[in-house]
Amino acid sequence: MQTNVQQMRERLDAAMVGLRTALDPERRKAALADVLAPFKRGGPYAYVPAKEGRIPAEQRWLKRENQHASFKLFAFERAVMDIEPAIRDLKADAMRPMSNEDALLRRTKQSGCSLEVHLQVQQLDELRRLRLVPELRNASPAVVAARYAEAQKDPTDQASCTLIAVVEELHGEGWTGRELTQAELPAVQQLRRAIASARQQRIPDDVRAMEAAIEAAKIEAGRAKTLHRVTPLNPDHVRPLADDEE
Repeated sequence: MQTNVQQMRERLDAAMVGLRTALDPERRKAALADVLAPFKRGGPYAYVPAKEGRIPAEQRWLKRENQHASFKLFAFERAVMDIEPAIRDLKADAMRPMSNEDALLRRTKQSGCSLEVHLQVQQLDELRRLRLVPELRNASPAVVAARYAEAQKDPTDQASCTLIAVVEELHGEGWTGRELTQAELPAVQQLRRAIASARQQRIPDDVRAMEAAIEAAKIEAGRAKTLHRVTPLNPDHVRPLADDEE
């Protein structure tokens, strides 16, 4: 996952650099100076009237620059559109409880396990679930919250791993157990906060950083549209202007 996130970050950063470079006022000022240099005193076209030389040249340059910026904005927004759902999916996957096999590998510091071990882990998980699901449906919120908190102390333990998964499957989106009394509502809130906190802690730092980068990219694209009045253009659908094209 880390490699995928790194590749997405590199693509987003490259697109952002391209847009910023296209809109950089110092670069544009220097580029325009080069275009207009032949029309200044001492230049080869200094004798040409402004309406026939300098002004059309500046207008052609401006059209090309604006089109170039539009292409860069399109690439930037396309990168955001492609990357945002991918990061959303990675975040959702990361927030899920650890599987029992992953817990075993992390606990034993192994890179993989045999088919026999895989099947054994799966079967034992299913047996624990047969007991836990009815228990955790009928238990009080305080009991469920206490057992969930205890399991979080050793999440790679097989029994803890199963309990964490079952609690989040049953109550992760709200209490689904027996009918509550008014006095039990604080325990439900405590459980909800504990589950939310556990899920947030599972999100890798690079995924969090990409989320922040995407939000910053949206602001950057909006600024290009409002402050610089750039409209995104797909270069596959628009022919780039030639240097001498009106």
